[in-house]
Amino acid sequence: LPLVLLPAIKKHPDKAILIHTVGLKFRAVGWIVLLVLLLSGLFNMHFRQVEFSWDGLSDSAFGKMIFYKILIFFITVLISSLHDFYIGTTATRLWMQEANSKRVQNFRLWARWAGRINLLLAITAAGIGIALVRGFF
Repeated sequence: LPLVLLPAIKKHPDKAILIHTVGLKFRAVGWIVLLVLLLSGLFNMHFRQVEFSWDGLSDSAFGKMIFYKILIFFITVLISSLHDFYIGTTATRLWMQEANSKRVQNFRLWARWAGRINLLLAITAAGIGIALVRGFF
C-alpha cells in the first residue's frame, strides 16, 4: 500500500475512500500470508527436527534464534490485528467523516507507525530466517 498506492493518489480528492477500500481488500491477503508463514514455519521446525518446547527452543543457538523468530511473528500478528481491526479502520472511517480533526491525525499517525514497525519486524524475521538456513547458528 505505501509503496504503490499512496504515491499514486497523493493529491486525489477521494484518498481516504481509496485507502479504506484497498486496505479492506488487501486485509484478507495479508492474513492468508500470515497463516502460510505460520504453517511453513511449523513445517520447517519439524523438518529441521527442532522440538516445539522450551527445551527445543533454548538448548542451542539455533533453537534460540527460532524462538526469537516465533516471538517476532506473534508480535507482528498482534500489531497487524490492532492495525487491521482497530487503528487502520478507525483512521480511515474518521478521515472520511471528519477529514482534518486532531483525532483523525492521531489515528493516521498510529496506523503509519504500526505499518512501519511491522515492516521492520518482517525484515528482521527474514534476516533471521536467512541466517538459520545459511547455517550461521
